[in-house]
Amino acid sequence: MKLLYAARMSRPDLCTAITRLASRISRWDKDCDRRTHRLYDYVRTSANVRLKGCLSTDDFDEFVIHTWPDADQNGDAMSSKSTSGRYVEFHGKGGANTCPACWSASKQTATCSSTCEAETVSLSDCMKKDAIPIQMLMSLLLGKPVDVVAHEDNAACIIAVQKGYSPALRALPRTQRCAIGTLHEIFHEHVQKPDEGRCLLGKEPTETHKGDIFTKELQPHKFKVAVQMLKMS
Repeated sequence: MKLLYAARMSRPDLCTAITRLASRISRWDKDCDRRTHRLYDYVRTSANVRLKGCLSTDDFDEFVIHTWPDADQNGDAMSSKSTSGRYVEFHGKGGANTCPACWSASKQTATCSSTCEAETVSLSDCMKKDAIPIQMLMSLLLGKPVDVVAHEDNAACIIAVQKGYSPALRALPRTQRCAIGTLHEIFHEHVQKPDEGRCLLGKEPTETHKGDIFTKELQPHKFKVAVQMLKMS
């Protein structure tokens, strides 16, 4: 639990490993011991790693919230349920200055039958639980509309949100408490008020997606790149 606190506060690179181990507390086995030992070895060798971010008053006019929701469909060998991950970051003028806001890695409530389904659930959770509440708070604090840009790496998910419906995902409201129509309204039918910002959805390549590290166990060279993308050094 000490590591869980560190992961929540300043070490997003530990989030996925700790979340998966925590879910095995009542079903612990030798593989969990091996994973725990490897996790502490990594912590010991990366104790000097710091999460960095900065913003200045010059970024006020172009302040934007960027979020990277992602999912790994049935990628956890210890469970059939997909893992949702997300990373939320503040961007300043031209994206030169950035500051992390929050991140998360969590198990979805039901087993998904496709990657598109898992990605849609992750996008919905990210917008409702993190992006929109943060948008409302920052708009109030700054006294101006603040935009949200969601980076999605699954083309089928983006198409479903654009249309507002997908026959393949018609069971989502019952199985995952997620409605594609709600996402469609957020990104495509929202009428902007003077004190509210926009919500934009765009395609992001998997190679540069900052949420990828929160959904799966990456190979060493990919993990190193993912950590660097989070501005950790």
